Amino acid sequence: MTNEELVKRLRGWAKDIQEGSTAIYAMDLDLKNAASSIEALTHKLAQATWLLTEAAVQLEEGKIKTRRNRAAIIWNLLDEMKDEIEGEKE
Repeated sequence: MTNEELVKRLRGWAKDIQEGSTAIYAMDLDLKNAASSIEALTHKLAQATWLLTEAAVQLEEGKIKTRRNRAAIIWNLLDEMKDEIEGEKE
């Protein structure tokens, strides 16, 4: 399910609630789909973080100064992402 489809469905629920309609079963299925999508995105984010970490290590071990500078940028990005994620958990 794409983000646009999810948003459309959520807006439909809001309309149903306003009109007094009950679509609990459909909502339950949609919430489960949304949860699955979030889990998949979380997994992809973890993979991306791992790939960036590997790239930073490889660049850092290089002997060219510009590679070290690029590695520092990647490390800073990872630190910022980690801080944002930890801030959201609190």
